[in-house]
Amino acid sequence: MTKQEPGLYGITYSNRDFTQAEAWGKNQFNSSFPIGLTNLIHSKGLGNIYLCLDKELKINHGKISAEQLYGISPVSDDLFFSFESPCTSYQQFIIGSLPRVDLVTQIRSTGQCLRPEDLMQLFITIQNFFDDENSRFICRMWGIIAGFSKCRFSNIGSI
Repeated sequence: MTKQEPGLYGITYSNRDFTQAEAWGKNQFNSSFPIGLTNLIHSKGLGNIYLCLDKELKINHGKISAEQLYGISPVSDDLFFSFESPCTSYQQFIIGSLPRVDLVTQIRSTGQCLRPEDLMQLFITIQNFFDDENSRFICRMWGIIAGFSKCRFSNIGSI
């Protein structure tokens, strides 16, 4: 029987070493877990829920595949997840140093940046159906803010 290393689903190549305790700290986990969840959703043949604003700033619901999100197949051997990294594709537009983003997907063989993504965590308090007013639970949801790509901002217009 082979020993299984600690990790998150589908994150084979990354700049995080999941065998180390610090990779499981709160801040690291909050940016790694949504990617593992996205990979699991992909493996089940499902799409991620995708919310975007139309020109009237109304929320539209849709789905987005992991491949659309990453810019490469999530099962590609050439996919690299670079957490807390700058997206060097935008260096030409920046004076000074690039800010880091939560995740940059890259082509492993060349280092080419594919997509910068910001990850967020939403906490929603939900009142349950019991008589006690204080009976509530917190629903924790992770989301990925797909950033910098013109197709993701094309419906916003001039805000």
